[in-house]
Amino acid sequence: MAGRKTISEIVAALNQEFEGLRPPRNYNAVVIAARRHGIDLVLTSALSIRQLERILHADHRMIRKWIDAGLLVGRQFRAHTRGSGWAIEPQDLRRFIEEHSYAYDWTVLPPGHWHTLAETVARRMRWRTLDELMAYLGYSSKRFWKDHHAWIPHQRRWHNSAPSGSVIIRADEFAIIAAEIRRLEHEHNQAGLDRRHARAHKSSHPTWQRSCNCGWILHGQWDSAPPRTCSHCGELLLTGRRPRGSSPGRSLKACTTRQDSRMRPA
Repeated sequence: MAGRKTISEIVAALNQEFEGLRPPRNYNAVVIAARRHGIDLVLTSALSIRQLERILHADHRMIRKWIDAGLLVGRQFRAHTRGSGWAIEPQDLRRFIEEHSYAYDWTVLPPGHWHTLAETVARRMRWRTLDELMAYLGYSSKRFWKDHHAWIPHQRRWHNSAPSGSVIIRADEFAIIAAEIRRLEHEHNQAGLDRRHARAHKSSHPTWQRSCNCGWILHGQWDSAPPRTCSHCGELLLTGRRPRGSSPGRSLKACTTRQDSRMRPA
Protein backbone atom coordinates (compact mmCIF):
# COMPACT_ATOMS: atom_id res chain seq x y z
CA MET A 1 0.00 0.00 0.00
CA ALA A 2 2.94 2.34 0.54
CA GLY A 3 3.25 4.67 -2.42
CA ARG A 4 -0.14 3.71 -3.85
CA LYS A 5 -2.36 5.08 -1.09
CA THR A 6 -2.25 8.06 1.18
CA ILE A 7 -1.45 7.63 4.85
CA SER A 8 -5.08 8.16 5.81
CA GLU A 9 -6.17 5.47 3.34
CA ILE A 10 -3.55 3.09 4.75
CA VAL A 11 -4.83 3.73 8.29
CA ALA A 12 -8.40 2.99 7.23
CA ALA A 13 -7.40 -0.18 5.34
CA LEU A 14 -5.38 -1.56 8.26
CA ASN A 15 -8.14 -0.90 10.77
CA GLN A 16 -10.67 -2.55 8.49
CA GLU A 17 -8.49 -5.62 7.86
CA PHE A 18 -7.54 -6.20 11.49
CA GLU A 19 -10.81 -5.08 13.05
CA GLY A 20 -11.43 -6.98 16.24
CA LEU A 21 -7.94 -8.51 16.27
CA ARG A 22 -6.08 -5.53 17.66
CA PRO A 23 -6.77 -1.97 18.73
CA PRO A 24 -7.27 0.47 15.85
CA ARG A 25 -4.25 2.37 14.59
CA ASN A 26 -4.18 6.11 14.07
CA TYR A 27 -2.17 8.31 11.71
CA ASN A 28 0.89 8.67 13.96
CA ALA A 29 1.05 4.94 14.73
CA VAL A 30 1.26 4.08 11.02
CA VAL A 31 3.98 6.69 10.41
CA ILE A 32 6.05 5.44 13.37
CA ALA A 33 5.73 1.80 12.27
CA ALA A 34 6.74 2.71 8.71
CA ARG A 35 9.85 4.52 9.93
CA ARG A 36 10.75 1.59 12.19
CA HIS A 37 10.68 -0.79 9.22
CA GLY A 38 12.40 1.61 6.81
CA ILE A 39 9.32 2.11 4.61
CA ASP A 40 8.80 5.48 2.97
CA LEU A 41 5.10 6.22 2.68
CA VAL A 42 5.67 8.97 0.11
CA LEU A 43 7.95 7.38 -2.45
CA THR A 44 6.58 4.71 -4.73
CA SER A 45 9.13 2.27 -6.19
CA ALA A 46 12.21 3.43 -4.27
CA LEU A 47 14.10 0.99 -2.05
CA SER A 48 15.04 1.79 1.51
CA ILE A 49 18.39 1.19 3.17
CA ARG A 50 16.95 -1.79 5.02
CA GLN A 51 15.74 -3.34 1.78
CA LEU A 52 19.19 -2.81 0.23
CA GLU A 53 20.78 -4.53 3.20
CA ARG A 54 18.85 -7.67 2.34
CA ILE A 55 19.42 -7.38 -1.43
CA LEU A 56 23.19 -6.71 -1.32
CA HIS A 57 23.88 -8.53 1.96
CA ALA A 58 25.66 -5.44 3.33
CA ASP A 59 25.12 -3.34 6.42
CA HIS A 60 23.90 0.26 6.34
CA ARG A 61 27.40 1.67 6.94
CA MET A 62 28.70 0.03 3.78
CA ILE A 63 25.73 1.31 1.78
CA ARG A 64 26.30 4.81 3.11
CA LYS A 65 29.94 4.59 2.04
CA TRP A 66 28.84 3.72 -1.50
CA ILE A 67 26.44 6.67 -1.50
CA ASP A 68 29.05 9.10 -0.11
CA ALA A 69 31.62 7.91 -2.68
CA GLY A 70 29.17 8.47 -5.53
CA LEU A 71 29.00 4.81 -6.55
CA LEU A 72 25.34 4.48 -5.59
CA VAL A 73 22.82 7.26 -6.15
CA GLY A 74 20.42 7.80 -3.26
CA ARG A 75 17.97 10.47 -2.18
CA GLN A 76 17.62 11.48 1.42
CA PHE A 77 14.15 12.28 2.70
CA ARG A 78 13.27 13.98 5.96
CA ALA A 79 16.86 15.17 6.23
CA HIS A 80 18.16 16.52 9.55
CA THR A 81 15.34 14.86 11.46
CA ARG A 82 15.24 11.86 13.73
CA GLY A 83 13.33 9.78 11.21
CA SER A 84 15.49 10.65 8.19
CA GLY A 85 16.26 7.94 5.68
CA TRP A 86 17.55 7.16 2.22
CA ALA A 87 15.70 5.98 -0.86
CA ILE A 88 17.32 4.31 -3.88
CA GLU A 89 15.52 3.89 -7.16
CA PRO A 90 15.68 0.43 -8.79
CA GLN A 91 17.36 1.84 -11.92
CA ASP A 92 20.09 3.39 -9.75
CA LEU A 93 20.63 0.06 -8.01
CA ARG A 94 20.85 -1.66 -11.39
CA ARG A 95 23.43 0.88 -12.57
CA PHE A 96 25.47 0.30 -9.40
CA ILE A 97 25.46 -3.48 -9.90
CA GLU A 98 26.49 -3.20 -13.56
CA GLU A 99 29.13 -0.46 -13.30
CA HIS A 100 30.71 -1.17 -9.90
CA SER A 101 30.79 -4.93 -9.65
CA TYR A 102 34.10 -4.76 -7.76
CA ALA A 103 32.43 -3.05 -4.78
CA TYR A 104 30.27 -6.00 -3.70
CA ASP A 105 30.50 -9.78 -3.51
CA TRP A 106 27.84 -11.25 -5.76
CA THR A 107 28.19 -14.74 -4.24
CA VAL A 108 26.52 -13.69 -0.97
CA LEU A 109 23.48 -12.07 -2.58
CA PRO A 110 20.22 -13.94 -1.87
CA PRO A 111 18.63 -15.76 -4.82
CA GLY A 112 16.50 -13.61 -7.04
CA HIS A 113 16.56 -11.09 -9.85
CA TRP A 114 19.41 -9.02 -8.43
CA HIS A 115 21.55 -12.10 -7.77
CA THR A 116 21.14 -13.21 -11.39
CA LEU A 117 22.08 -9.76 -12.68
CA ALA A 118 25.13 -9.55 -10.40
CA GLU A 119 26.31 -13.02 -11.44
CA THR A 120 26.03 -12.12 -15.14
CA VAL A 121 28.06 -8.95 -14.62
CA ALA A 122 30.68 -10.76 -12.52
CA ARG A 123 31.25 -13.41 -15.20
CA ARG A 124 31.77 -10.67 -17.74
CA MET A 125 34.13 -8.52 -15.63
CA ARG A 126 36.11 -11.50 -14.22
CA TRP A 127 37.46 -9.93 -11.03
CA ARG A 128 40.20 -11.95 -9.30
CA THR A 129 41.95 -11.65 -5.94
CA LEU A 130 45.56 -10.66 -5.29
CA ASP A 131 46.44 -14.24 -4.27
CA GLU A 132 45.23 -15.49 -7.66
CA LEU A 133 47.42 -12.93 -9.44
CA MET A 134 50.48 -13.90 -7.38
CA ALA A 135 49.86 -17.59 -8.09
CA TYR A 136 49.57 -16.78 -11.81
CA LEU A 137 52.92 -14.93 -11.75
CA GLY A 138 54.65 -17.47 -9.49
CA TYR A 139 55.18 -15.14 -6.50
CA SER A 140 54.63 -16.05 -2.87
CA SER A 141 56.10 -13.12 -0.94
CA LYS A 142 53.81 -10.29 0.16
CA ARG A 143 56.57 -7.86 -0.79
CA PHE A 144 55.46 -8.31 -4.39
CA TRP A 145 52.44 -6.07 -3.81
CA LYS A 146 54.50 -3.53 -1.89
CA ASP A 147 56.90 -3.19 -4.83
CA HIS A 148 54.37 -3.13 -7.68
CA HIS A 149 51.04 -1.83 -6.32
CA ALA A 150 51.64 1.67 -7.69
CA TRP A 151 51.33 0.68 -11.36
CA ILE A 152 49.11 -2.44 -11.30
CA PRO A 153 45.47 -1.51 -12.15
CA HIS A 154 43.28 -2.68 -9.28
CA GLN A 155 40.27 -1.91 -7.12
CA ARG A 156 39.50 -2.46 -3.45
CA ARG A 157 36.46 -4.29 -2.16
CA TRP A 158 35.50 -3.15 1.32
CA HIS A 159 33.79 -5.59 3.66
CA ASN A 160 31.17 -3.68 5.65
CA SER A 161 32.95 -1.80 8.46
CA ALA A 162 36.32 -3.56 8.11
CA PRO A 163 39.29 -1.13 8.31
CA SER A 164 40.93 -2.38 5.10
CA GLY A 165 39.55 -3.87 1.93
CA SER A 166 40.78 -6.69 -0.28
CA VAL A 167 42.59 -6.03 -3.56
CA ILE A 168 40.95 -7.35 -6.72
CA ILE A 169 42.27 -7.29 -10.30
CA ARG A 170 40.57 -8.11 -13.56
CA ALA A 171 41.70 -11.41 -15.08
CA ASP A 172 42.04 -9.72 -18.48
CA GLU A 173 44.97 -7.71 -17.06
CA PHE A 174 46.98 -10.76 -15.93
CA ALA A 175 48.86 -11.25 -19.22
CA ILE A 176 49.71 -7.52 -19.48
CA ILE A 177 50.93 -7.46 -15.88
CA ALA A 178 53.10 -10.57 -16.47
CA ALA A 179 54.74 -8.97 -19.53
CA GLU A 180 55.47 -5.78 -17.59
CA ILE A 181 56.92 -7.77 -14.67
CA ARG A 182 59.31 -9.58 -17.05
CA ARG A 183 60.40 -6.26 -18.55
CA LEU A 184 61.06 -4.73 -15.13
CA GLU A 185 63.02 -7.78 -13.99
CA HIS A 186 65.14 -7.69 -17.17
CA GLU A 187 65.91 -3.99 -16.63
CA HIS A 188 66.80 -4.64 -12.98
CA ASN A 189 69.14 -7.52 -13.87
CA GLN A 190 70.74 -5.55 -16.69
CA ALA A 191 71.35 -2.59 -14.38
CA GLY A 192 73.08 -4.91 -11.90
CA LEU A 193 75.32 -6.31 -14.64
CA ASP A 194 76.20 -2.81 -15.80
CA ARG A 195 77.21 -1.81 -12.28
CA ARG A 196 79.40 -4.89 -11.87
CA HIS A 197 81.07 -4.27 -15.23
CA ALA A 198 81.70 -0.65 -14.30
CA ARG A 199 83.34 -1.66 -11.02
CA ALA A 200 85.49 -4.23 -12.82
CA HIS A 201 86.74 -1.74 -15.42
CA LYS A 202 87.28 1.08 -12.95
CA SER A 203 89.16 -0.30 -9.95
CA SER A 204 90.22 1.97 -7.09
CA HIS A 205 93.41 -0.11 -6.56
CA PRO A 206 95.58 -0.08 -9.73
CA THR A 207 98.32 -2.16 -8.05
CA TRP A 208 98.33 -5.56 -6.41
CA GLN A 209 100.23 -6.86 -3.39
CA ARG A 210 101.07 -10.41 -2.33
CA SER A 211 102.89 -11.53 0.80
CA CYS A 212 104.33 -14.78 2.09
CA ASN A 213 104.83 -16.20 5.56
CA CYS A 214 108.57 -16.16 5.02
CA GLY A 215 108.49 -12.36 4.87
CA TRP A 216 108.49 -12.02 1.08
CA ILE A 217 106.30 -9.12 -0.16
CA LEU A 218 105.60 -8.53 -3.84
CA HIS A 219 104.02 -5.55 -5.61
CA GLY A 220 103.03 -5.07 -9.20
CA GLN A 221 100.65 -3.48 -11.69
CA TRP A 222 97.36 -5.09 -12.74
CA ASP A 223 98.48 -5.15 -16.37
CA SER A 224 100.23 -8.44 -15.49
CA ALA A 225 98.72 -11.20 -13.36
CA PRO A 226 100.27 -11.67 -9.89
CA PRO A 227 102.07 -14.96 -9.14
CA ARG A 228 100.28 -17.58 -7.06
CA THR A 229 103.33 -19.03 -5.25
CA CYS A 230 106.34 -17.49 -3.61
CA SER A 231 109.48 -17.73 -5.75
CA HIS A 232 111.62 -17.88 -2.59
CA CYS A 233 110.00 -20.71 -0.60
CA GLY A 234 107.29 -22.04 -2.92
CA GLU A 235 104.38 -21.41 -0.53
CA LEU A 236 101.07 -19.90 -1.67
CA LEU A 237 101.09 -16.13 -1.58
CA LEU A 238 98.60 -14.23 0.58
CA THR A 239 96.60 -11.24 -0.62
CA GLY A 240 97.06 -8.02 1.30
CA ARG A 241 96.92 -4.27 1.05
CA ARG A 242 99.89 -2.29 -0.10
CA PRO A 243 101.63 -0.48 2.79
CA ARG A 244 100.89 3.23 2.88
CA GLY A 245 104.51 4.24 2.64
CA SER A 246 105.28 2.15 -0.45
CA SER A 247 105.06 3.49 -3.96
CA PRO A 248 102.26 2.07 -6.19
CA GLY A 249 104.56 2.11 -9.20
CA ARG A 250 107.27 -0.07 -7.67
CA SER A 251 108.09 -3.01 -9.91
CA LEU A 252 108.27 -6.69 -9.02
CA LYS A 253 112.02 -6.77 -9.61
CA ALA A 254 112.72 -3.86 -7.25
CA CYS A 255 110.67 -5.39 -4.43
CA THR A 256 112.29 -8.77 -4.90
CA THR A 257 115.79 -7.25 -4.72
CA ARG A 258 114.92 -5.33 -1.57
CA GLN A 259 113.52 -8.39 0.19
CA ASP A 260 116.45 -10.56 -0.94
CA SER A 261 118.96 -8.16 0.64
CA ARG A 262 117.05 -8.25 3.94
CA MET A 263 116.93 -12.04 4.05
CA ARG A 264 120.73 -12.50 3.60
CA PRO A 265 122.66 -13.31 6.81
CA ALA A 266 125.10 -10.72 8.07
